[in-house]
Amino acid sequence: MRQDDMRKVLEMGVMLSEEQDPNRLLEKILECVMELARCDAGTLYLLDKDSLRFKIMRNHTLHTYEGGNGVDPGLPPVPLSRENVCAFSLLENRTVRIEDVRRCGAYDFSGPIRYDAITGYHTQSMLVVPMRNREGDSIGVLQLINAMDEGGAVRAFPEDMTLVLESIASQAAITIQNVRYLREIKELFRSFVRVMSSAIDQRTPYNANHSRRMAQCGGKFVDWLNARAEEGGQPGYVKVYFPEVAGIPEGFDGLRAIIEEILPSHVDVTYVFWYNTWAMAAERHPTWGHAQDAGLSWYGAATENDGELGWP
Repeated sequence: MRQDDMRKVLEMGVMLSEEQDPNRLLEKILECVMELARCDAGTLYLLDKDSLRFKIMRNHTLHTYEGGNGVDPGLPPVPLSRENVCAFSLLENRTVRIEDVRRCGAYDFSGPIRYDAITGYHTQSMLVVPMRNREGDSIGVLQLINAMDEGGAVRAFPEDMTLVLESIASQAAITIQNVRYLREIKELFRSFVRVMSSAIDQRTPYNANHSRRMAQCGGKFVDWLNARAEEGGQPGYVKVYFPEVAGIPEGFDGLRAIIEEILPSHVDVTYVFWYNTWAMAAERHPTWGHAQDAGLSWYGAATENDGELGWP
């Protein structure tokens, strides 16, 4: 493995770990692997129940670029039959390297050959790599086609690249899983907000106000979880803010218990609270006597929020 390839592997690892948009992530995974393998075409499949679904397709010779925008390529899913090389790779959790598909009788290549007949392309060498998550389960497959030498001629995929590509594919699977976890967390909190809201009318007026505030905090958390997940650039690390709620929100212990119960164990949470500055407090109460007349303690002045002062 050349030093330049080692540098690319490190750069790819950093780039993939920073991407949190699901569609852009899949696109970057395939582009990175194709660049490292120096191949002409490739497809990324993800497991969906009992089949593999096309998610991203790239073919430089045919100028074909499908997927990556949230719309899957318009091709039927691949059934999980061992006769199909991609399904075999996923089911057996094994990388498959083929020098010439037309001379390989181990798998059914009628699909690629039919595709070649329609498009005029010539599929020759192939490398199929399963994407394994941290539990060792395959969640999808990378299919690379036609490795190219420096002169642009098709060649077999080098054996010494297999381990490298397996490493990148594994990291890609873990990143995909992390992004899915974040989406599941947000949906759980949306469900939490809906349940809290539906219970408001069944409570006493005091508890109804408390539930309403907690539901608002839950909704704000969902919004800020989304923003920080996209902007933070640090997978597995989430900061929880409570916009427009100065100090520690009422009922925080209950909300924290729910957050920490449903978050995956590998996600770290930091809670961030904000307080009024002296200048912010002075806009409402020019003197401390004025604040006392309003029945406020030091903590009350630091956390008072009438909705006009937003989160700093």
